[in-house]
Amino acid sequence: MDRATYDALDAVNWSTLRHLVKSPAHYQHYLKEGRPDTPAMLLGRAVHKAALEPRAFTEAFTVAPEGLDRRTKEGKAQWAALVNSGLAVLSAGEFGLCLALQAAVRADPEAAAYLRGGEAEVCLQWTDPIFGFACKGLVDFVGDGLLVDLKTTRDASPWGFGRECYNFKYHCQLAHYAQGYEFQYGKRPRVVLIAVEKDGPLAVQCYEIPEDVLTLGRATVDGLFQTLKDCRASGQWHGYGVGTMQLQLPKWAMPDVDADDTGEAGEAW
Repeated sequence: MDRATYDALDAVNWSTLRHLVKSPAHYQHYLKEGRPDTPAMLLGRAVHKAALEPRAFTEAFTVAPEGLDRRTKEGKAQWAALVNSGLAVLSAGEFGLCLALQAAVRADPEAAAYLRGGEAEVCLQWTDPIFGFACKGLVDFVGDGLLVDLKTTRDASPWGFGRECYNFKYHCQLAHYAQGYEFQYGKRPRVVLIAVEKDGPLAVQCYEIPEDVLTLGRATVDGLFQTLKDCRASGQWHGYGVGTMQLQLPKWAMPDVDADDTGEAGEAW
């Protein structure tokens, strides 16, 4: 399934649902307005295509000549020709980075093994058994009993990447995908994240997502589904809360007050 066909499917996907984490108003705004395609998003798609489908990468992306100046008449004409070719255009630096990350992932024995014997860019479609929503997911790579996701990162270390996974809700995304895999293929998949650093030595580290982490992600997804169900039923897409809320400062901004036996406050750190 090509991307345009996938995008046209009337179903809930994670890239849309995640906006509910912020508020229903942000979710609804995203549905109506979408998100403008940025150079960073284009580069992200290119990196995934290069690492997961090396042959398809060269068929979908082209590189702008070094030193092309789009301010000149000749440069504008060259750029227009590239765009009209139907290929996505990357700068020489971006194209080189894609090839470097492709080589790093493919040279890592474990990552390369996970990316053999399956299919990249697989569309999953299913119905959520609790809420009844039609769901979809475009998964980076699917094998026999295996679901693989590729992430670029600044820090692929266990402590750094674990924090990033939580902040960006990768565990929720993969829990959503794992449910789709289970319904489409009839068995629970082993879920693996391949993290590759964008700088330095382009270090690669593979992580298996344990079931308790997926359970935590599933609970978050179910909570978002409940919010979505309630908002659809009421027709109300509120912001951060309903009514007047009590302002709270971050915990680190508040003094740690401990009373001793004399009733005096302890020292604030």
